[in-house]
Amino acid sequence: MKIIDISEPALVFRQDDSISKVIAKMLSERRGEAVITDGKELKGVVFSNSLVRRNITNPDKTKISGFIEYMSPVDAGTPVRDIISSVLMNDYKSVLVEGDDGPRFATKLGMLNAVMKEPELKGKKAKDVMNSPHYVRSDDSISVAVSMLRDTGVSRLPVVGDDMKVEGLVESIDMLRMNTGRSRMREGEEAGEKLSMGGVKVSGIMLKDFPVAEQDACITDVIKGMMEKGIPTSLVSKGGRLLGIITPKPILRLLSGKPEGVHVRISGLQEEDEYIRSVIDEEIASEIKKLGKIIPIDYMVMHVDRYHKQGKRKKYSVKSRLVTEKGMFFADDYAWDLTKAVSSVLSKLEREVMKKKGKAKSRA
Repeated sequence: MKIIDISEPALVFRQDDSISKVIAKMLSERRGEAVITDGKELKGVVFSNSLVRRNITNPDKTKISGFIEYMSPVDAGTPVRDIISSVLMNDYKSVLVEGDDGPRFATKLGMLNAVMKEPELKGKKAKDVMNSPHYVRSDDSISVAVSMLRDTGVSRLPVVGDDMKVEGLVESIDMLRMNTGRSRMREGEEAGEKLSMGGVKVSGIMLKDFPVAEQDACITDVIKGMMEKGIPTSLVSKGGRLLGIITPKPILRLLSGKPEGVHVRISGLQEEDEYIRSVIDEEIASEIKKLGKIIPIDYMVMHVDRYHKQGKRKKYSVKSRLVTEKGMFFADDYAWDLTKAVSSVLSKLEREVMKKKGKAKSRA
C-alpha cells in the first residue's frame, strides 16, 4: 500500500492567519496538524501538540507564522512500510504527502491500519507494546495537564479517578480550546474571552468514549479498537484500573529496526540568516555526536523565540528537549546573541546527561 492511499487532504492556512483561526478549524475538524503557505508556496506545518505547549497570550492577534515547523513532503508513491523508519527517527506526528490535489497528511493511525496484518505483529499482545503512562486525575485543572504535556513531551494523558479507575482520556487538541475565545469555537466567529486553564477541570474536556484493551489482547484487536474510535491511543486496564497506554510508535517499531541517526527538529529560525542557521546546525551536530557516545539518543527538539527589547536588537529565548533511551533532558536559556543562547542550552544538556551518567555509575 502506498502512502497516498492512507492520506487525507490537509487543512491549509496562510502564514499571516491568526492562531485563533487555525485552532478553531483544528477543533471543528478534530485534526492535529495543518499546512502553512504564503499563498503560493509551502512554508511548513504546525501541530496541535506543539501549540498547546506554548504560552499564547493573545491568540486572536498572534500570527501562526511564528509557530511553523519545516517538513519535507514525501512522494505520493512511497510504500507505507518504507516510510516507517523515517517516522520513528523524526518523531513525526503525521507525514506530509505531496498529492496531485494539493498537500495531504498521512497519520500514524492510518499507517497502523495499513500494516495491521503484517507478520511481525502476529502473536504480539497489548502488554508487549504498552508503556507506563503519565496521567492526571479528573479533578485536576487543565493547567496541570498542560504542565505535564510540556514537561513530558507526550500528546495525550489518561484521566483516572479514585483507586486509579480509568475515567477518560485528554488529548493535546482538546486543550487547544484554552487558547481560543469562549465565543470563537468555530472559524469565522468573533474573538471572545480567553478561557482560564486553572479554572476548568480536566473532566470538563476529557474524552469519555475511547479505546480500552486488556493486557493480553492481541495487537490487531487493539488497532481495530483505535480505528473504530478514530483515536490513535488505547489505554490498558485490569478490573477498570489503569495499567498502561499504547500509542502507534511502539507498534510501528516492531515493523522497523532501530532507526539510524539522530533527528533534530528546530522551530523558530525561519527569519534568521542562512549563515547563522548553518553555524547552529554545525554546533548541534557536534554536540549530538559527543552526547551519542555517552547515551543512546532518539531525537532532539529545539525552539527559538525572539523578543524586541532594545531598538532593532532582538533577544532570543531557546528551549530544548533531548529524548534518549534513559529518559528526557530539558534546558533553556536566553541571550542577545542567538548562537550564544544555543551554545548555553547545549552545554546545560551535556551537564544534565553527565549528571545522569554519574548517578548511574554510583548505583552500579
